[in-house]
Formats: sequence, C-alpha cells, structure tokens
Amino acid sequence: MPDAPDIGDSAPVDPPTSRRDDSARRSPITGEGVTAIESQLRAMRTDAEQHLAHARAEFDQANERIKQRTGRDLIVATLIGVAIGVIVIASLIFVKWAFVLFAAGAMVLGVLEFSRALQNAGRRVDVVPQLVMGFVLLLSGFFLGAWVHWIAVLVAVVVVIVWRLVAQLFAADGRAPIDVIGDVLVAGFVQVYVPFLTSVAMILLAQPRGEWWVLAFLILAVAADTGAYVSGLTFGRGGRHPMAPRISPKKTWEGFAGA
Repeated sequence: MPDAPDIGDSAPVDPPTSRRDDSARRSPITGEGVTAIESQLRAMRTDAEQHLAHARAEFDQANERIKQRTGRDLIVATLIGVAIGVIVIASLIFVKWAFVLFAAGAMVLGVLEFSRALQNAGRRVDVVPQLVMGFVLLLSGFFLGAWVHWIAVLVAVVVVIVWRLVAQLFAADGRAPIDVIGDVLVAGFVQVYVPFLTSVAMILLAQPRGEWWVLAFLILAVAADTGAYVSGLTFGRGGRHPMAPRISPKKTWEGFAGA
C-alpha cells in the first residue's frame, strides 16, 4: 500500500489574493497599476511646473524690457494703480468730500511735475502761488458754484501772472523780454491746465448724482492714458517722433495717437 504524501514535504501554497489587496495595486477604473498612475501624475505636474516657469521667465523678460524703455515696473505700477483706483472710486461714490482730498493731491502732483518739466526747459515757474491758487479753485468749484468759480479762475490767473512779473522785477537779472513774456504765458497756462481742469471735476461732483459724471470722466482719462502708453510702447520705440523733447522726452506722437 503506497504511503500517503507527507504534508510537510509539499510545496508551499500562497494564500489567495483578496480583492482589497488587488484594489490597492490597481486602479478601479482603468485597471492600471497605482504606481503607473502616480508616475503619470508626477510627469504631468513636472510638465506644468516647467510651463509655468517658462511663462514666468518670459513675463519677467518682457517686464524688464518695458522697465528699460519707460522706467516703470509694470507689476508694481499695476498693483499701485489698482489699489489707488479702488480707494478713489469708493470715496467718490460714498463720501464726496473725501474725493476732494484726492483731487487736491492729484492737483499738487500735477502742478509739481508740470512745473519741474517747464523749469527744466528754461521757464521760470512760481510753484507756491500756483499751488495756493489751485486750492482756491478746487474749493470754489466744490462749495461755491459755477459763477463764483469763474470769477476765481480769472483772479487765479491774474495773481500768478502778477506774481511772476513782480518776482522778475525784483530779480533784476537782465532776462530777455521775450523770455519774460514766455514765463508770464506759462504761469497762466499752468493754472488753467492743471488746477482749473481739476476744479471742473469738482463742479460736476457737487451736482446731484455728479459722482457718476466724475467716474465716467476718470474712466475716459484712464482709458486714454492706457491707450497712449500701449501705443507709444509698441510703435514709438526709441522715441522715434518725440512731441516735446525738452519738456518730456519720452512722450511721442505715436503715444498721442493711441490716446
């Protein structure tokens, strides 16, 4: 009679694989191994990171080129512009008198920048009286109404012109008469170009629902400035056709066309 097989001598048999263990190694949808799926995900993430890095490098290069041409950091300028825009619009819609403060600040910066440019071109501009009369125009436009404002405009122009003549008289430096006439005309022009135009916005603001007129005015101004910036940057590279080289060398006719 043959001997029964010895259980201890038989080959070991692996236990059956449970469904839970099998699902840990394979995807329930595609049946692919989990390791393969993880590899694909890592490859996709690496590819996306490379694309983002490449796009960031291209953006940084473009921003650097713009900064070299215009002297502005595009990212910083955009963030500052957005922040100021939100604050200004909020004050314009909800608190009118607060917007007067922003308008006064803009007027001061405009007068200072314009006066400095004219002084660099050889003109003599009296900044202090320009600013004082500018504040008079802004306040009269917002609080006193249109008729009183027009009288204030005439007074402001006369004051800055007389101030320039008296200052030249006391200087007694032998300045040519043609240059003195130019200084006088510039004095009146600065007062009309910056404070007067700003005060017109104050007249609109003082009217019922006038904040919406001022908001439309600001939107048009921003759109025109943006169009001029993009057009000048694209078509006016290198200052091909400058408008006023002695006053503002970076302003070109190409940018003016874009406005």
